[in-house]
Amino acid sequence: MSAAAIIIVIVVVSVILGVYFSKKTCPKFGYKCPAAVVTPPASVSSGETPPTPPTPPTPPTPPTPPTPPTPPTPPTPPVVETAKTENKRGPVVPPPVDTSKADAETAAAKARFTEAAAKAQAERDAAIIVRVQADKREAEAADRAREQAATQARQQAEAADRARIQAAEQQAAQARQQAEQQAAQARQQAEQQARQQAEQQARDQAEREARARQQAEQEAQAARARQQAVTSQSFGGGGGGDYAMNCPSGMMKNISGRGGWWVDQLKGNCTDGTTLNPVGGQGGGPVDTADCPSGYTGVDVTYGEFVGKLTPKCGGAPISTPIGGGLGSGGGQSGSFDCPGAGKITGISGKAGSYIDSMKVTCSG
Repeated sequence: MSAAAIIIVIVVVSVILGVYFSKKTCPKFGYKCPAAVVTPPASVSSGETPPTPPTPPTPPTPPTPPTPPTPPTPPTPPVVETAKTENKRGPVVPPPVDTSKADAETAAAKARFTEAAAKAQAERDAAIIVRVQADKREAEAADRAREQAATQARQQAEAADRARIQAAEQQAAQARQQAEQQAAQARQQAEQQARQQAEQQARDQAEREARARQQAEQEAQAARARQQAVTSQSFGGGGGGDYAMNCPSGMMKNISGRGGWWVDQLKGNCTDGTTLNPVGGQGGGPVDTADCPSGYTGVDVTYGEFVGKLTPKCGGAPISTPIGGGLGSGGGQSGSFDCPGAGKITGISGKAGSYIDSMKVTCSG
Protein backbone atom coordinates (compact mmCIF):
# COMPACT_ATOMS: atom_id res chain seq x y z
CA MET A 1 0.00 0.00 0.00
CA SER A 2 1.34 3.42 -0.93
CA ALA A 3 1.80 6.31 1.49
CA ALA A 4 -1.01 8.37 -0.14
CA ALA A 5 -3.47 5.53 0.30
CA ILE A 6 -2.46 5.17 3.97
CA ILE A 7 -2.97 8.93 4.54
CA ILE A 8 -6.42 8.85 2.90
CA VAL A 9 -7.43 5.91 5.10
CA ILE A 10 -6.25 7.78 8.18
CA VAL A 11 -8.29 10.89 7.22
CA VAL A 12 -11.46 8.87 6.63
CA VAL A 13 -11.10 7.05 9.96
CA SER A 14 -10.58 10.37 11.79
CA VAL A 15 -13.75 11.89 10.26
CA ILE A 16 -15.87 8.88 11.21
CA LEU A 17 -14.54 8.86 14.78
CA GLY A 18 -15.23 12.60 15.15
CA VAL A 19 -18.85 12.20 14.11
CA TYR A 20 -19.28 9.26 16.43
CA PHE A 21 -17.89 10.99 19.48
CA SER A 22 -19.92 14.10 18.74
CA LYS A 23 -23.16 12.12 18.91
CA LYS A 24 -22.12 10.56 22.23
CA THR A 25 -21.25 13.75 24.11
CA CYS A 26 -23.61 16.46 22.92
CA PRO A 27 -26.88 15.21 24.65
CA LYS A 28 -25.31 15.51 28.08
CA PHE A 29 -25.38 19.28 27.84
CA GLY A 30 -29.06 19.63 26.85
CA TYR A 31 -28.44 21.77 23.77
CA LYS A 32 -27.60 21.21 20.14
CA CYS A 33 -24.19 19.81 19.49
CA PRO A 34 -21.96 22.07 17.61
CA ALA A 35 -20.65 21.09 14.26
CA ALA A 36 -18.31 18.24 14.46
CA VAL A 37 -14.76 19.33 14.58
CA VAL A 38 -12.68 17.08 12.49
CA THR A 39 -9.15 16.96 13.76
CA PRO A 40 -6.95 15.73 11.03
CA PRO A 41 -3.93 13.67 11.89
CA ALA A 42 -0.94 15.63 12.95
CA SER A 43 0.77 14.78 9.72
CA VAL A 44 -2.22 16.07 7.68
CA SER A 45 -3.28 19.13 9.71
CA SER A 46 0.19 20.44 10.18
CA GLY A 47 1.30 19.67 6.64
CA GLU A 48 4.17 17.55 7.92
CA THR A 49 5.34 14.53 5.95
CA PRO A 50 5.89 11.24 7.72
CA PRO A 51 9.55 10.52 8.32
CA THR A 52 11.17 9.04 5.21
CA PRO A 53 13.57 6.14 5.71
CA PRO A 54 17.15 6.70 4.55
CA THR A 55 17.54 6.39 0.79
CA PRO A 56 19.51 3.28 -0.08
CA PRO A 57 22.39 3.54 -2.57
CA THR A 58 21.13 3.55 -6.13
CA PRO A 59 21.84 0.16 -7.71
CA PRO A 60 23.40 -0.01 -11.22
CA THR A 61 20.11 -0.94 -12.85
CA PRO A 62 17.51 -1.92 -10.18
CA PRO A 63 14.30 -3.41 -11.52
CA THR A 64 11.38 -1.00 -11.23
CA PRO A 65 8.53 -2.60 -9.25
CA PRO A 66 5.12 -2.18 -10.82
CA THR A 67 3.09 0.74 -9.46
CA PRO A 68 0.05 -0.53 -7.58
CA PRO A 69 -3.27 0.90 -8.74
CA THR A 70 -4.51 3.89 -6.81
CA PRO A 71 -7.55 2.95 -4.77
CA PRO A 72 -10.65 5.06 -5.43
CA THR A 73 -11.11 8.00 -3.14
CA PRO A 74 -13.97 7.31 -0.69
CA PRO A 75 -16.74 9.88 -0.68
CA THR A 76 -16.37 12.58 1.86
CA PRO A 77 -18.92 12.13 4.56
CA PRO A 78 -21.30 15.06 4.95
CA VAL A 79 -20.43 17.51 7.60
CA VAL A 80 -22.91 17.23 10.36
CA GLU A 81 -24.15 20.59 11.26
CA THR A 82 -25.65 20.76 14.67
CA ALA A 83 -28.47 23.19 15.01
CA LYS A 84 -27.57 26.06 17.06
CA THR A 85 -29.30 25.85 20.35
CA GLU A 86 -29.71 28.95 22.22
CA ASN A 87 -28.60 28.62 25.73
CA LYS A 88 -30.34 30.90 27.91
CA ARG A 89 -27.61 30.49 30.44
CA GLY A 90 -24.96 31.86 28.13
CA PRO A 91 -23.12 31.40 24.77
CA VAL A 92 -22.82 27.98 23.21
CA VAL A 93 -19.60 26.23 24.27
CA PRO A 94 -18.58 23.21 22.27
CA PRO A 95 -17.75 20.17 24.37
CA PRO A 96 -14.17 18.95 24.38
CA VAL A 97 -13.32 16.31 21.85
CA ASP A 98 -11.43 13.20 22.99
CA THR A 99 -8.73 12.54 20.30
CA SER A 100 -6.66 10.00 22.19
CA LYS A 101 -8.14 7.06 20.34
CA ALA A 102 -7.66 8.83 17.01
CA ASP A 103 -4.11 9.66 17.96
CA ALA A 104 -3.51 6.04 18.89
CA GLU A 105 -4.90 4.90 15.59
CA THR A 106 -2.84 7.52 13.79
CA ALA A 107 0.27 6.29 15.59
CA ALA A 108 -0.65 2.74 14.66
CA ALA A 109 -1.15 3.80 11.06
CA LYS A 110 2.20 5.56 11.13
CA ALA A 111 3.77 2.44 12.57
CA ARG A 112 2.16 0.33 9.86
CA PHE A 113 3.34 2.84 7.29
CA THR A 114 6.86 2.76 8.67
CA GLU A 115 6.80 -1.04 8.73
CA ALA A 116 5.52 -1.14 5.16
CA ALA A 117 8.19 1.34 4.07
CA ALA A 118 10.87 -0.69 5.84
CA LYS A 119 9.56 -3.88 4.23
CA ALA A 120 9.56 -2.21 0.81
CA GLN A 121 13.07 -0.92 1.45
CA ALA A 122 14.13 -4.41 2.54
CA GLU A 123 12.62 -5.83 -0.63
CA ARG A 124 14.43 -3.21 -2.70
CA ASP A 125 17.66 -3.97 -0.84
CA ALA A 126 17.14 -7.69 -1.42
CA ALA A 127 16.47 -7.03 -5.11
CA ILE A 128 19.60 -4.89 -5.27
CA ILE A 129 21.60 -7.63 -3.55
CA VAL A 130 20.18 -10.22 -5.93
CA ARG A 131 21.01 -7.99 -8.89
CA VAL A 132 24.50 -7.28 -7.59
CA GLN A 133 25.08 -10.99 -7.00
CA ALA A 134 23.79 -11.74 -10.52
CA ASP A 135 26.08 -9.05 -11.97
CA LYS A 136 28.93 -10.48 -9.93
CA ARG A 137 28.21 -13.99 -11.20
CA GLU A 138 27.99 -12.67 -14.77
CA ALA A 139 31.28 -10.79 -14.31
CA GLU A 140 32.92 -13.89 -12.83
CA ALA A 141 31.57 -16.01 -15.69
CA ALA A 142 32.86 -13.43 -18.18
CA ASP A 143 36.25 -13.41 -16.42
CA ARG A 144 36.36 -17.21 -16.50
CA ALA A 145 35.42 -17.19 -20.19
CA ARG A 146 38.16 -14.64 -20.89
CA GLU A 147 40.68 -16.64 -18.87
CA GLN A 148 39.63 -19.83 -20.68
CA ALA A 149 39.92 -18.07 -24.07
CA ALA A 150 43.32 -16.67 -23.08
CA THR A 151 44.42 -20.13 -21.91
CA GLN A 152 43.28 -21.70 -25.18
CA ALA A 153 44.99 -18.96 -27.19
CA ARG A 154 48.18 -19.47 -25.15
CA GLN A 155 47.98 -23.24 -25.63
CA GLN A 156 47.41 -22.79 -29.36
CA ALA A 157 50.35 -20.36 -29.58
CA GLU A 158 52.55 -22.80 -27.64
CA ALA A 159 51.44 -25.65 -29.92
CA ALA A 160 52.20 -23.50 -32.98
CA ASP A 161 55.63 -22.63 -31.54
CA ARG A 162 56.33 -26.30 -30.86
CA ALA A 163 55.23 -27.18 -34.39
CA ARG A 164 57.49 -24.48 -35.86
CA ILE A 165 60.42 -25.61 -33.72
CA GLN A 166 59.82 -29.24 -34.71
CA ALA A 167 59.60 -28.29 -38.39
CA ALA A 168 62.81 -26.24 -38.10
CA GLU A 169 64.57 -29.15 -36.38
CA GLN A 170 63.38 -31.54 -39.09
CA GLN A 171 64.60 -29.18 -41.82
CA ALA A 172 67.92 -28.79 -40.04
CA ALA A 173 68.24 -32.57 -39.69
CA GLN A 174 67.42 -33.03 -43.38
CA ALA A 175 69.94 -30.34 -44.29
CA ARG A 176 72.60 -32.03 -42.15
CA GLN A 177 71.78 -35.39 -43.68
CA GLN A 178 71.97 -33.98 -47.19
CA ALA A 179 75.25 -32.22 -46.36
CA GLU A 180 76.67 -35.45 -44.95
CA GLN A 181 75.52 -37.38 -48.02
CA GLN A 182 77.02 -34.78 -50.33
CA ALA A 183 80.26 -34.81 -48.33
CA ALA A 184 80.35 -38.61 -48.46
CA GLN A 185 79.70 -38.54 -52.22
CA ALA A 186 82.40 -35.91 -52.64
CA ARG A 187 84.84 -38.05 -50.64
CA GLN A 188 83.95 -41.11 -52.66
CA GLN A 189 84.35 -39.21 -55.92
CA ALA A 190 87.65 -37.75 -54.75
CA GLU A 191 88.89 -41.17 -53.67
CA GLN A 192 87.70 -42.71 -56.93
CA GLN A 193 89.35 -39.96 -58.96
CA ALA A 194 92.52 -40.36 -56.91
CA ARG A 195 92.46 -44.12 -57.52
CA GLN A 196 91.76 -43.60 -61.20
CA GLN A 197 94.54 -41.05 -61.46
CA ALA A 198 96.90 -43.34 -59.58
CA GLU A 199 95.90 -46.26 -61.79
CA GLN A 200 96.22 -44.11 -64.91
CA GLN A 201 99.61 -42.87 -63.77
CA ALA A 202 100.63 -46.43 -63.01
CA ARG A 203 99.43 -47.56 -66.44
CA ASP A 204 101.15 -44.61 -68.11
CA GLN A 205 104.32 -45.39 -66.22
CA ALA A 206 104.05 -49.04 -67.14
CA GLU A 207 103.41 -48.09 -70.77
CA ARG A 208 106.37 -45.72 -70.73
CA GLU A 209 108.52 -48.38 -69.20
CA ALA A 210 107.20 -50.94 -71.70
CA ARG A 211 107.86 -48.56 -74.59
CA ALA A 212 111.27 -47.82 -73.17
CA ARG A 213 112.00 -51.56 -72.89
CA GLN A 214 110.60 -52.16 -76.37
CA GLN A 215 112.62 -49.33 -77.80
CA ALA A 216 115.67 -50.58 -76.04
CA GLU A 217 115.02 -54.04 -77.40
CA GLN A 218 114.40 -52.64 -80.87
CA GLU A 219 117.55 -50.60 -80.69
CA ALA A 220 119.38 -53.66 -79.50
CA GLN A 221 117.86 -55.67 -82.31
CA ALA A 222 118.76 -52.90 -84.77
CA ALA A 223 122.25 -52.85 -83.41
CA ARG A 224 122.46 -56.58 -83.73
CA ALA A 225 120.91 -56.35 -87.19
CA ARG A 226 123.38 -53.70 -88.20
CA GLN A 227 126.17 -55.87 -86.97
CA GLN A 228 124.68 -58.76 -88.96
CA ALA A 229 123.26 -56.54 -91.76
CA VAL A 230 123.71 -57.54 -95.35
CA THR A 231 123.97 -54.78 -97.98
CA SER A 232 123.33 -55.32 -101.67
CA GLN A 233 125.46 -54.12 -104.52
CA SER A 234 124.99 -50.54 -105.80
CA PHE A 235 122.65 -50.14 -108.76
CA GLY A 236 123.07 -47.03 -111.02
CA GLY A 237 125.68 -44.37 -111.91
CA GLY A 238 128.14 -42.33 -109.89
CA GLY A 239 126.59 -38.85 -109.92
CA GLY A 240 124.73 -36.94 -107.22
CA GLY A 241 125.24 -36.73 -103.49
CA ASP A 242 125.07 -39.35 -100.77
CA TYR A 243 121.72 -40.16 -99.07
CA ALA A 244 120.51 -42.79 -96.57
CA MET A 245 116.98 -43.78 -95.59
CA ASN A 246 117.20 -46.20 -92.63
CA CYS A 247 114.44 -47.38 -90.22
CA PRO A 248 115.58 -46.81 -86.63
CA SER A 249 114.31 -50.12 -85.23
CA GLY A 250 111.87 -51.60 -87.72
CA MET A 251 111.64 -52.78 -91.27
CA MET A 252 110.63 -50.93 -94.43
CA LYS A 253 106.99 -51.78 -95.16
CA ASN A 254 106.52 -49.25 -97.99
CA ILE A 255 108.76 -47.71 -100.67
CA SER A 256 107.08 -45.13 -102.90
CA GLY A 257 108.16 -42.01 -104.79
CA ARG A 258 108.00 -40.24 -108.17
CA GLY A 259 108.96 -41.57 -111.62
CA GLY A 260 108.78 -41.11 -115.39
CA TRP A 261 111.40 -42.61 -117.77
CA TRP A 262 113.45 -43.30 -114.65
CA VAL A 263 113.13 -42.91 -110.83
CA ASP A 264 113.02 -39.25 -109.82
CA GLN A 265 112.30 -39.58 -106.04
CA LEU A 266 112.16 -42.18 -103.25
CA LYS A 267 110.43 -42.11 -99.80
CA GLY A 268 109.36 -44.79 -97.31
CA ASN A 269 107.59 -45.90 -94.11
CA CYS A 270 108.80 -48.29 -91.42
CA THR A 271 107.05 -50.91 -89.31
CA ASP A 272 108.03 -48.96 -86.17
CA GLY A 273 105.96 -45.98 -87.40
CA THR A 274 108.86 -43.94 -88.72
CA THR A 275 108.29 -41.93 -91.92
CA LEU A 276 111.44 -41.57 -94.01
CA ASN A 277 112.03 -38.18 -95.67
CA PRO A 278 112.03 -38.20 -99.50
CA VAL A 279 115.29 -37.97 -101.51
CA GLY A 280 115.75 -36.95 -105.20
CA GLY A 281 113.87 -34.37 -107.30
CA GLN A 282 110.33 -33.39 -108.16
CA GLY A 283 110.12 -34.70 -111.74
CA GLY A 284 107.84 -37.45 -112.98
CA GLY A 285 104.57 -38.36 -111.36
CA PRO A 286 103.70 -39.71 -107.89
CA VAL A 287 103.73 -43.48 -107.44
CA ASP A 288 102.28 -45.23 -104.39
CA THR A 289 103.16 -48.88 -104.01
CA ALA A 290 101.37 -51.44 -101.86
CA ASP A 291 102.39 -51.94 -98.22
CA CYS A 292 104.09 -55.08 -96.99
CA PRO A 293 103.12 -55.22 -93.28
CA SER A 294 105.92 -57.62 -92.33
CA GLY A 295 108.57 -55.66 -94.30
CA TYR A 296 109.99 -55.89 -97.85
CA THR A 297 112.17 -58.90 -98.55
CA GLY A 298 114.04 -57.68 -101.66
CA VAL A 299 114.01 -55.55 -104.88
CA ASP A 300 114.18 -55.85 -108.67
CA VAL A 301 116.11 -52.96 -110.33
CA THR A 302 116.62 -51.63 -113.89
CA TYR A 303 119.40 -49.09 -114.12
CA GLY A 304 121.88 -47.24 -116.31
CA GLU A 305 123.24 -43.72 -115.69
CA PHE A 306 120.32 -43.40 -113.23
CA VAL A 307 118.12 -45.88 -111.42
CA GLY A 308 115.50 -46.50 -114.11
CA LYS A 309 112.89 -48.76 -112.38
CA LEU A 310 112.45 -50.11 -108.83
CA THR A 311 110.04 -52.94 -107.91
CA PRO A 312 109.96 -53.90 -104.18
CA LYS A 313 109.30 -57.53 -103.17
CA CYS A 314 106.95 -58.72 -100.39
CA GLY A 315 107.35 -62.29 -99.23
CA GLY A 316 109.84 -62.89 -102.08
CA ALA A 317 107.44 -61.74 -104.87
CA PRO A 318 107.44 -58.37 -106.70
CA ILE A 319 104.53 -56.06 -105.98
CA SER A 320 102.39 -55.00 -108.90
CA THR A 321 103.32 -51.28 -109.07
CA PRO A 322 106.95 -50.35 -109.97
CA ILE A 323 108.49 -46.86 -109.61
CA GLY A 324 109.86 -45.43 -112.91
CA GLY A 325 109.85 -46.83 -116.47
CA GLY A 326 113.45 -48.05 -116.95
CA LEU A 327 113.86 -46.04 -120.17
CA GLY A 328 116.56 -43.80 -121.59
CA SER A 329 119.38 -43.11 -119.18
CA GLY A 330 117.63 -45.33 -116.64
CA GLY A 331 117.83 -48.49 -118.74
CA GLY A 332 120.37 -50.92 -120.01
CA GLN A 333 121.01 -53.21 -117.03
CA SER A 334 118.83 -55.28 -114.74
CA GLY A 335 119.51 -56.57 -111.26
CA SER A 336 117.79 -58.29 -108.34
CA PHE A 337 118.50 -58.73 -104.65
CA ASP A 338 116.80 -60.83 -101.96
CA CYS A 339 117.56 -60.54 -98.22
CA PRO A 340 119.20 -63.79 -97.02
CA GLY A 341 117.22 -66.07 -94.74
CA ALA A 342 114.31 -64.29 -93.03
CA GLY A 343 115.92 -60.91 -93.39
CA LYS A 344 113.92 -57.75 -94.27
CA ILE A 345 114.99 -54.46 -95.87
CA THR A 346 115.83 -51.92 -93.15
CA GLY A 347 117.16 -49.11 -95.34
CA ILE A 348 118.14 -47.71 -98.77
CA SER A 349 121.24 -45.64 -99.43
CA GLY A 350 123.15 -44.28 -102.46
CA LYS A 351 123.55 -41.02 -104.43
CA ALA A 352 120.88 -38.61 -105.69
CA GLY A 353 120.40 -35.15 -107.16
CA SER A 354 117.50 -34.26 -109.43
CA TYR A 355 117.09 -38.01 -109.93
CA ILE A 356 118.02 -41.15 -108.03
CA ASP A 357 121.50 -41.72 -109.41
CA SER A 358 122.20 -44.97 -107.53
CA MET A 359 120.87 -47.16 -104.71
CA LYS A 360 121.59 -50.18 -102.57
CA VAL A 361 119.50 -51.93 -99.92
CA THR A 362 120.44 -53.12 -96.43
CA CYS A 363 118.78 -56.21 -94.96
CA SER A 364 118.56 -57.33 -91.36
CA GLY A 365 120.52 -60.51 -90.56
